[in-house]
Amino acid sequence: MSLNVKILSLLSGIIGVSDRVGIASTIFYICDLYLDGNIKEEKARAEIYNICYNIVRFANFDLTEDEARKKARVMADEIMRAVKLEGTRRLVLSKFKSRGSSILPF
Repeated sequence: MSLNVKILSLLSGIIGVSDRVGIASTIFYICDLYLDGNIKEEKARAEIYNICYNIVRFANFDLTEDEARKKARVMADEIMRAVKLEGTRRLVLSKFKSRGSSILPF
């Protein structure tokens, strides 16, 4: 799934629109920092994990501490996979754009 879908599934438990926008903006900002090479993967993963953990604890208050950590880790891993895929897509599209080709394979 795409990065947008992953973030929307993470935010499904959040009701407030301003909260959803703020959290999504923060995640996209961290992802852009990682893709631009300004932060390392470990730092991006840790920050995204912290966001996911806080959202899981807020939205699923009935989970135990270990279950919340596991769910947050899975969500953070999925988001990082989607970010890497987005980075690959950007790289491929930039190579086609630099050729001056008007016919893209996608």
